[in-house]
Amino acid sequence: MRWPPVAVTVAFTILVVVMVALFVIALDRAGERLGAAAEERRRWRRRGAALLGAWLAITGGLAGAGILQDFSRVPPPAALLLLTTLALTVVVASSRVGARLAFGLPIAGLVGFQSFRIAVELLLLALARAGTMPLRMTLEGWNFDVLTGLSAIPIAMLAARGRCPRWALWLWNLIGFGLLATIVGIAVLSMPLPFQRFSMPGDDPFVTRAPFVWLPTVLVAAALLGHLLLLRRLIARERTGD
Repeated sequence: MRWPPVAVTVAFTILVVVMVALFVIALDRAGERLGAAAEERRRWRRRGAALLGAWLAITGGLAGAGILQDFSRVPPPAALLLLTTLALTVVVASSRVGARLAFGLPIAGLVGFQSFRIAVELLLLALARAGTMPLRMTLEGWNFDVLTGLSAIPIAMLAARGRCPRWALWLWNLIGFGLLATIVGIAVLSMPLPFQRFSMPGDDPFVTRAPFVWLPTVLVAAALLGHLLLLRRLIARERTGD
């Protein structure tokens, strides 16, 4: 793997830390909107911060130890980690934590949150230009995920004013999920696996190294979680007619 400039690595790490902090803040704000007592909110904040900190440590540790770079094992540890991340994201979205976020946050917040993907795509472009990852996985290639981030801002503004129809929210969420699934699929097909279809710079994918392991395990997971939470909220609205 060709390492990018230090500034890009630092900026990437900062974005991950910001996203983790936003998740903890979101838990607190959702609890406040749902009428939770101060002590309960404090407990949720502590647990959320502890679990996320542990997740960062585990995934970062696996990458730092070189375990994820070993694609000779069957199944490869990197593939197992990706599957685990996706499964845990679905579990969180379906859990009490997911319910707290889905029903405690305004729809505008659930949508506007996805604007963080603009920063992600800009960082990916910087990584590609540094030779760390393929250009096809950026907004200058086959990755159009930035459209979700850009469109999240006006959609959230309309939702905040009560002017965004349900069908528009459904459509936006579906398209955003599709764009996310597309780039994840391209990334998987770029891994040194038996079904690899695209090349990747270097001997190992950059996402198997720290801190870039947090791209799939934190940033992609956050985007997926956002879509699942909005889906849960929209389904509930359809059932109640709200």
